[in-house]
Amino acid sequence: MNDVDPLTHLSDVLTRMVNGHPHSEIDDLLPWAYGRHRKL
Repeated sequence: MNDVDPLTHLSDVLTRMVNGHPHSEIDDLLPWAYGRHRKL
């Protein structure tokens, strides 16, 4: 639906969170925002 592979998305999001992704930018990891950012 958001043109994002679920397994790839979940794996990347969890890795980013463990590595200290800023809480203030958590919206960037949501599926509809994630696809947009990954294509840049």
